[in-house]
Amino acid sequence: MLFRPGNIGAVTEAGGTDLAGEGFLNQSRPMPMGMQKFLAKKGITSSNQLFELTKYAPRICFRRLR
Repeated sequence: MLFRPGNIGAVTEAGGTDLAGEGFLNQSRPMPMGMQKFLAKKGITSSNQLFELTKYAPRICFRRLR
């Protein structure tokens, strides 16, 4: 099936779905183990808890200004 705008994730004639839309709305991927360990040391144990803490946090520039 050819890609057409507005057809992402549409059901094809064969009954399957286009791969272009797979996982587009489901952004919850597993957190890397290193990130889990780092956050656990800070007392953050779940991605929902991290989301709640960062939802209203001030923006921080992570790049060094030169």
